[in-house]
Formats: sequence, structure tokens, C-alpha cells
Amino acid sequence: MAVTTDCDVSSLQRDLRAGALCACLDDNGLRNICYDGHEIVRAVYFAMRDESWQTYGVRANSHLVDQHEDAFQVRIEGTAGPQGHELAISISIDASADGLLRLDVTTTVRQAVLTNRIGIVVLHPLAVSGNRVTVTTSAGDTTEGVFPVLIDPYQPFMSFIGLRHDVANAVSVDIQLSGDVFEMEDQRNWSDASYKTYSRPIGLPWPYTLDKDSVHVQTFRLAAHAAFGGNALTASPNTRTAAHIRFGSAGGARLPPLGLGLAVPATGDQHAHHGAALAVVKPGYAVVRAHAGDPASDHTFSWLTALAAANEFPVVLELVLPCLDAPRIELDRVQASMKRAGFTPEAIMLSPAVDLKGVLPGSAWPACPPLHEIYAAAQQVFDTPLIGGGTLAFFTELNRKRPKSASLDFIGFTTCPIVHAADDVSVMQTLACLPHIARSVRALFAPLPYWVGPSSIAARMNPYGADTAHNPAREKISLTHDDVRQFAPFAAAWALGYIAAFAAHGAGRIALSELTGPRGVTMITDGGTRLSPLGELLGALYPFAGCPLLDVEIERDRFAALALISGNDCHVWIANLHPEPATCTIAWVSRPGESVEMAGYGLAYIVREAN
Repeated sequence: MAVTTDCDVSSLQRDLRAGALCACLDDNGLRNICYDGHEIVRAVYFAMRDESWQTYGVRANSHLVDQHEDAFQVRIEGTAGPQGHELAISISIDASADGLLRLDVTTTVRQAVLTNRIGIVVLHPLAVSGNRVTVTTSAGDTTEGVFPVLIDPYQPFMSFIGLRHDVANAVSVDIQLSGDVFEMEDQRNWSDASYKTYSRPIGLPWPYTLDKDSVHVQTFRLAAHAAFGGNALTASPNTRTAAHIRFGSAGGARLPPLGLGLAVPATGDQHAHHGAALAVVKPGYAVVRAHAGDPASDHTFSWLTALAAANEFPVVLELVLPCLDAPRIELDRVQASMKRAGFTPEAIMLSPAVDLKGVLPGSAWPACPPLHEIYAAAQQVFDTPLIGGGTLAFFTELNRKRPKSASLDFIGFTTCPIVHAADDVSVMQTLACLPHIARSVRALFAPLPYWVGPSSIAARMNPYGADTAHNPAREKISLTHDDVRQFAPFAAAWALGYIAAFAAHGAGRIALSELTGPRGVTMITDGGTRLSPLGELLGALYPFAGCPLLDVEIERDRFAALALISGNDCHVWIANLHPEPATCTIAWVSRPGESVEMAGYGLAYIVREAN
């Protein structure tokens, strides 16, 4: 029996089924495409990227959904793009019980507009890491390759129109694309939990103009079947059951020091706010950025000296060098300014100013002294115990530039989960990518310790455009510095997963968010300064730095958990990573199990006697 729905665009998400094939519908296309219970495509959708690489999805005006007993069809009409230059988008989706799925996108340009890229995007799940793949090139030839295990800094596959591979040795997947030439990037660079196939090779000029009244058509075809001739089972929409967490014994990892970003205040009111905020939260350390050659350096360093002394926390200084003079000359000036202020940071993290911006594949690296020369000069100039390098931007930039680290005491980088997508599901999925980043960093720089942050859901910077995106409409948008979830329970749930992942994989330090501002953890209310849910979580965790961590096994990706031993007690934090309430069952090594009821994006804190 067919069920036809002319959907209300305020509630578009729904599960669809065609035999062993099932997927979740949203505005832009399909998510979580599964066959016989295995995720084979994380998502296929339409996206536009503007000249600053901000992502625009489809704003649906209408949906028509036909769900049959063994097939489904979807029609979507909508727009995408910056205000005043929206593209008209038509999406057609057809799926059948024989494992075939087709998605067509027609884009009509109503006003000429600049773009870096438009078209179909295919996300391949992390489960394909290390799997072999047969690639059909744009010339029609086939080549053999492997989905990278360590994160590829560039494109693992270029100029293709087809991919064929297996998932979990259980499902054979054949993807065919038309309407452009496609290539793949390893999105794990940006903490996305996927490999991304997209149209228009990055090596072509960008931005470019879409001419008025031009029409662009692209097609995605998927064929899936049980591998090795097996029989598929009829799929059903995802059912949400109790997830289980098993806590083991201490495995050798410890909770690293946890820090917080700190912006130098510009006014007296901001000075007062910083003081009030630090009265309610006590970070393990503060991360502050300064620019060599800044006329206000003496003031900045004097303020930091007083603030750190009054609040008893060390400072990690992010030092940006303009590189207009020789590194030694610029560093000597900074050291003189710090001495005048009586300021000695615990660590200095160095970066040339040009490295605050990313260099895309095919582009020339900007002029800059060799990083190893900057690092060696810093070791000679500063009395600071620890000198770090790497990048103040995202892991991507570290993976691409890969500095020589012989003169360093640690390597550093940040991440941001909203570079490409800002919806709740995508942001939470980035947590699954963090172990991949940790393994890649250690493969590149071990035994050098790695420090992460300050990271947050909101973008601290935009390495790929002029600035971060403003968000006056208070929406969930990519690369904004002002994310609407920062002061909601969502941010605390995400942060617990972030800390748990990097702590379990050997991070030397982890800094999250900032003290005040749109990425802050404190809020000014009529009753004074109070902590956000994220601030409350961080405030609870800061004192436990150095405590042994318990091994944790989580059967489903519904939860994140962190467990540590302090004295005679075991302290456990659990986060629900989904919006629906859930029951979490806990198994211990030597005590009876228990269940915890959790609100959507809620946190649970449990203390039990350590055995």
C-alpha cells in the first residue's frame, strides 16, 4: 500500500524503506543509507559553497513522499544560496527493493552568483577505512585503491565518475555519478566522520560565476546487494534500544590538564566580567593569543601577569609572528615586552601569521621563514619551559604542512565540527572521527606530546575565508563564531564526548571554548555571573587532571562516557548524544549493573566506591 505525503516542511525528517534498503530523508537529500543493516552511505545531498566556503543547504519549499511497500519516491523543491542570490533546486529520489537508488538534482540559476562549488555531495562512512575500492575515472578506465587509514592531507581519489567497494565484507556498493567530474577528500581532516565525494575538482579556479538562467543537472546512482551472493534481509527503520556502557579497569591513560581560551578584554567592563567569571570557574590553564609587534603587548602581558597570579592558573601563550623581520628579531622584542611586564607563560605556541589561513590543494604556500628556524630561535630566546608548534588553525593545516618538530616540546592544533555541516547529527558524528585524528597525529609526530584546542562547536577562526560567518538569524550554520548551541545542554554533551575521545587517545592537554563571549562558558544574568551547562561540566572536570582513566566500551554511538579514579572513588560522566530521552545500562567489572535515565542531550554524573 502506497503512502503519499505532501510534507510539512517544518517536519521533513522521516525514515524511508525499500526492501533491504533504508534511509532517513531531510531537506537536502538522504542520510544514513543502510542495506541489510549496514550503513553504506552516510549521506547524499546537494550543497552550495560560497566564496568563503560557507555551506548552503536546501531550504525546502515543498516535499512529496511516496512510501510503497517495497519502494519509495521523493520530490523536493527549494532554494539554496546567499540571500538575494538563491538558486532554484529540484531533487528527485527513487529507490526500489532490488537495492537500486537514484538521486537527480537540477539547479537553475536565477541571478548570477559567485560560488566555489555546487552540486551533489556523497559522504562515505568511517567503516570503509582501509577497504579496497575500484575507481572508474572520468576517462572510463578503472583503477584500484584503498580508503586511507591514516588521514590523507589531500585527495585520495581524483577525476572519477564511479566507485565500487564492499562494506563490512557484507554488502557490495556500486556508485555512479554524472553531470561533472568528481573527486574525494578525506573529511576526517576537519573532524567530519566521513570521506567526501564532491563535484568540480578543487584544482580548478575558484570562486567562479554561475551565469543567470544557466541550468546544471547531476545524478547519483547507487546499487547495493549482499556480498558473495548472500541474501539480504528486509530492512526496517532504525529502532532505538537501550545502549550499554562497560567500564573496565584503569588502562594507563590519565585525564590531561583541561584548559580554557581567554580573550584579552578591551574595556573596563570586560575586565570586571573576566574577574567575576574566574570566580566561578577554575581552569587548569588558560590559552591566550598575542601578536608579535602589537603596540599593546606591554598592557596585555601585564594584565595576564596579574590575572594568572590572582587566579592561580598557568598561561599558554599563542604567539603569532608577522614574519616581517627575521624570527630572532621579532622574538627578542616579544621577550623584552614580557620581561617588562614580569610575565612568564608556562608554554608558548608559535605560528607565522600566514599560517592562520589554510592553503588549499594546488595553491602556492605563502612566503614564510622555515618553521624549524622559528622554533629553534624561540628555544634560544625564551625562558619559557615549553615551546610548541604546529598550527593555531585546524588539524587539516597541520596535516598538510607537517613541520619538522626536533626543536619542539609539543605539537598543537584545534578542530571545529561545523566547517562543512552544522546540523545536530553531523556535529555529534564528528566525535567518532577524533580517534582517527589522534592516531594520525601520533603517526606523524610521536613521541612528541600533542595538545588540542581551544576547540568549540563555534568556529574560533575561518582559515578558508575572510572571516567567520555572522549569525543574526540565530540559525545552525557552518563556520560561524556564534553557534546557537553554545549555552545549551547540547554543547556540554558534545564536549564530554570530545574530552573522552582525546583523553583516551593520549592527548597531552585539551582546551575547550573560552571564558566569555559567544564561545564562552559563563553567562551574565540579573543574579550575577553563572556557568552554562558546558561551564558546569568543565568546572567539575578541571580538578581531576592527572587521575587514571578507566577503559570504556560503548556498544552504540548513542552515548559518550568518561570514568576516572580519584582516591577511593570512581567518578563517571555520561552524555546522551541524541535529542530523545534514553535509558543507559551500565556494566561494571566487579559490581552489579545499573540503569540511568537520561534526557535528550543530557548529562549524568555517578560516583561509586572504587574496587
